[in-house]
Amino acid sequence: GPELNAPTLHSSNPTSPSHKSKKSKESLLDADKRYNNKINKEQVAFVKQSFSPDALILRPGSYPGRYPFKNVPTEPEGFEFIVMGGDVATSNDVGYSFGRVQLKGQKTELNRANFLRVWKIEDGTWKIILDVVAVPDGN
Repeated sequence: GPELNAPTLHSSNPTSPSHKSKKSKESLLDADKRYNNKINKEQVAFVKQSFSPDALILRPGSYPGRYPFKNVPTEPEGFEFIVMGGDVATSNDVGYSFGRVQLKGQKTELNRANFLRVWKIEDGTWKIILDVVAVPDGN
């Protein structure tokens, strides 16, 4: 799978433990799942409270949106996020999740994109610092 060749993520935080925790990875993927469920339930493009003040959003056809996202459309984009995996750094304070994005109600290859989110721990909570949706060439 795609995780087999992924290099180890490292943090610049020298005071954190230097080994990955299975519990940290599970908590990150759980945070990502809760976030996806929330945006789908509330039918919004993103939930600002889930982001760090350091965050950036990148969407196809839009300029990069920096927190507090005044130039990012807030209406629902009709995306359905399918998480394929993720991991955390050995410091257990930064990680990523990735997967597929599909336009709701349209199950063709031409309406598929990919997503990547980078997360970090802030005050004991996973917060998004980068949220990217990218459409492969030819779509």
